[in-house]
Amino acid sequence: MRPVLAGAVASCVQEGFPLDTRVYLLGAAVFLAGVAENICVGILPALSAGLHVSVAAAGQLTTIFSAVFALAALVAAACIARVERRTALLASLGAFAATNLFAAASPGYASLFVARVLMAASCATLILVATRFAAELAPPSQRGRAIGIVFMGISASLVLGVPIG
Repeated sequence: MRPVLAGAVASCVQEGFPLDTRVYLLGAAVFLAGVAENICVGILPALSAGLHVSVAAAGQLTTIFSAVFALAALVAAACIARVERRTALLASLGAFAATNLFAAASPGYASLFVARVLMAASCATLILVATRFAAELAPPSQRGRAIGIVFMGISASLVLGVPIG
């Protein structure tokens, strides 16, 4: 005998109840955030040559991003819990865009290092907000699927971010 709830959930997925389009946009935003994190790995030799630093020093741009991302995710999780989701999403997207522009305009290693620190904090916040928002946009039976789509953006960025660079 099948549980009634399991059958209802399975029928929702089988019948293809569409998710809110915004869930897919959140997945795309998270994909771009992941690419911004991983793109340095693919361009390390060119980056080190352009900045006139060693490849090891250029590699620190990825290391600092990862370290700040981990710490910022903890802080952001506590901070965004009290912020309305739309405000949090717009702020994190705006900060992410601004820090990427700052990185693109950075004239040297020191300013790019600072930009990567700020990018990591905004990226961590963006991913947290996108995950929360996706779960809230989906009906209860589809929340796992919505979160999976957001995390598919992260996974795809790991696979494509380095080769894109």
